[in-house]
Amino acid sequence: MTNDIFAYLLENTLTIAILFGGVMLIKKLYHRRLSAVMHYALWGIVVLKLLIPVGIASEASPWNLFSSPQTAVTEVAEAETDSTTAPEQNTVWNDYRRFVPADSAYQAGGAAAADTNKQTAPSQTIPQQAPVVPIVIDWPSLILILWAGGFCFTGAWLIVGKMHIQRQIERTKTANPPAWMSNMVDGCRAVLRIDRPIGIVLQKTLPVPAIMGIFKPKLVLPAHLAEEGDKKQLRHIFFHELMHYKRRDLIVIGLLNALSAVYWFNPIVWLLVKFVRKDMETACDSNVLSAMGEHRRQDYIFTLVKFTGKSNHCRVQAALSLNDGKSGMKKRIAGMFLHSKTKSSVKIPVILLVLVMAFACFTTACQPTPEKPVVVAKGDLEEKITEAPANSPQTVTTSEKIVKSMSKGKLNIEVNATVNVPKADKFPVVKTEPIGFTQEQADKIISVLMQGKPIYDPPEQQTKAELQRQLVYYKAMAESFTNAAAAAGVKKMDNAIADLEKRIAEAPEKVDLKPATGKFEERVEKWDGKIGYEGREIQAVAELGQEYRAQLFINCSKSKKMSSVWFTHQDTFNFYQTYNSLPDGTIAGLKISRNDAKALAEKTVSDMGCDLKLSTVRLAPQNSRMDNAPNKQAYAFFFTREVNGVPTTYDVNDGSMLDAPEDKKDLQYYEPYPAEQLYMIIDDTGIVELQWVSPSKLTETVSENAAILNADEAMGRFEQQFFIKHAPKTKDQANPEDVKNGMITDEDIKRSDYTIDRITLGMMRIPVKDKQGEYMLVPVWDFYGSEKITYNKPVQDITKGDKGKMITEQTIDHSVMSLLTINAIDGSVINRVGGGLG
Repeated sequence: MTNDIFAYLLENTLTIAILFGGVMLIKKLYHRRLSAVMHYALWGIVVLKLLIPVGIASEASPWNLFSSPQTAVTEVAEAETDSTTAPEQNTVWNDYRRFVPADSAYQAGGAAAADTNKQTAPSQTIPQQAPVVPIVIDWPSLILILWAGGFCFTGAWLIVGKMHIQRQIERTKTANPPAWMSNMVDGCRAVLRIDRPIGIVLQKTLPVPAIMGIFKPKLVLPAHLAEEGDKKQLRHIFFHELMHYKRRDLIVIGLLNALSAVYWFNPIVWLLVKFVRKDMETACDSNVLSAMGEHRRQDYIFTLVKFTGKSNHCRVQAALSLNDGKSGMKKRIAGMFLHSKTKSSVKIPVILLVLVMAFACFTTACQPTPEKPVVVAKGDLEEKITEAPANSPQTVTTSEKIVKSMSKGKLNIEVNATVNVPKADKFPVVKTEPIGFTQEQADKIISVLMQGKPIYDPPEQQTKAELQRQLVYYKAMAESFTNAAAAAGVKKMDNAIADLEKRIAEAPEKVDLKPATGKFEERVEKWDGKIGYEGREIQAVAELGQEYRAQLFINCSKSKKMSSVWFTHQDTFNFYQTYNSLPDGTIAGLKISRNDAKALAEKTVSDMGCDLKLSTVRLAPQNSRMDNAPNKQAYAFFFTREVNGVPTTYDVNDGSMLDAPEDKKDLQYYEPYPAEQLYMIIDDTGIVELQWVSPSKLTETVSENAAILNADEAMGRFEQQFFIKHAPKTKDQANPEDVKNGMITDEDIKRSDYTIDRITLGMMRIPVKDKQGEYMLVPVWDFYGSEKITYNKPVQDITKGDKGKMITEQTIDHSVMSLLTINAIDGSVINRVGGGLG
């Protein structure tokens, strides 16, 4: 029996390890071709095996190699038959045999002794066996006791930890949440179609939002979130936590905790729990973006990043928090760029592989691992580059306009586009590499953006003036409640305002600021025992004459790929929006002229030591968090790399994931590399926002004048590829969970009308095939315009946040978000969102 126990434990552990490794292999092989939800769902087969540890016996099972040899049993049986020993002596032997492995040295010796002494007196057998009786161990009982002890200890650790967190939350619970917050939660529930009421608890124990309770769910929020009143941020938080509830992730966490206790001895199970939780968060993020809209991705990422690094006390408890820790944030961000649905061409082989593993492991017969599928790689782009004729300039366009119409199914395209080509007669291909920021350059940036003023470390305490601005926002928010349900909660809002007024009375007029060094400080973050981020950073604030401080952040990773400057000098509750910026035109309400603003922008870029060139000028509307705030606009200047007069095309989809090939990258530790660009927003107060990312330098000229597709040829590729890329998904094609969470599918759409009004030839950075860390700037054609969707029935306009109305039509701006990018060298489609070349 002992042999059976050990054989079972070994077999079960190896089976789990094989399933775990098989799932990891599938995830690695298909990587970015799998949706985030599919990545998460694959773990189900391992969990199922843990729930059903027994399997169907099979003669082909390799586990027979670990069972007791039949020869040993036969020898014992012969010894028993021929022995003339007294029956009680045989009983002693038989009982002991039940607890000793069949291949043990003692059993082999005992059998040999019995055979040797067949002709001797039976009494001689007893003295030989007697000495072993005192060390006879009841192995099944011992194993059971050890397992029970580990089970009780692990279970107690989980339960006590949960109870401790709950007591801490109860002890630090603050006032009831304001009515506007409850109404916002109710609105989010309605969007996600959650009928059960969800409570809200404001507390000071957990620094990150979480949802707890399977039967009585409640949102547990840091108290300061109610005080800050950031509606957009809170909406992201509520969608995320409520999506966990809708997906029944709390039940899964409870199940994982139970499995951790049952299989406390198996390290594979602890690894499984860790990976499932990470993929659960990534899948939840994907569902949230499907519900809110992909255009919300950047703001949603900012919300996640804000809570990164905060202590998370409920990691092992029956709760799910917004913060997945620094170890998981990069993977989560990368997961948001995965396909929202796994294609049938990928899903079918994946399901077949899972079924093969299930058959093998649930029948305890492990079949040979299938060979890797043959992958036909794309050719090297460098091999396709040819030089254009040296004596005559290339004709990249024959007309300034392209006009045509196309239709297929529900998709209709009207092309009435201006063809924008650079004023250049040569189109180069060059190699580039990241250079990051030096301390000398950081000194320049600080001097220019902080205007030579003293710089300080960011303060931790708010001043009276800052709280007063927050009070104005609270009061404006209270006045925005117009319906009867919201009006019923005005008193609670008044209480929050009263509390804030008390804090204002006690707040200092000013806080003591500690002078900042302005020098880079090293920062190393380890994720799962590996270095996830290693680099340097500078954080500082300065008083520049406004009622709010200027903030500056400079960072440079060790690889130099994640290097950026972020500067802001504007009111927290009123900010300019560059994502939905308006086409360039005449600005109203600004005293500063466009030329003066442009001169300031170009001088700032030059003084910082940046060699990027002005690429685009647009209008940035102000996105106020106060309903009664005046509508304001500002100039938005975008600077990009220019090579021999050919500029890099500015696009909000920066291709930061292009160098994450499916067969080489582990996204958990992948470092995104955004496109090199700088944007700056200027209003009458000066520079209110600036971001400079991924500084680089040119290292090699691959071609001084590469032969490229002309506009008509690019248009031909557009006609071939557009309908493939933008074909709406049917409910059968879409992930069922996404559909359940409100994903718009082909059945919801009556028609989609696309308008192409601009076709642009410019440069774009792409990774060099099979050469890690090498990049090229190549000419590409981009198609910009807009999309108008007409729905079969009213749907909620979630782009308007909690004020979204039911709409039957929706227009999406694609003026800086390419509808299709064509490589001008070989005509291939480049996916700017990420995930490799199309």
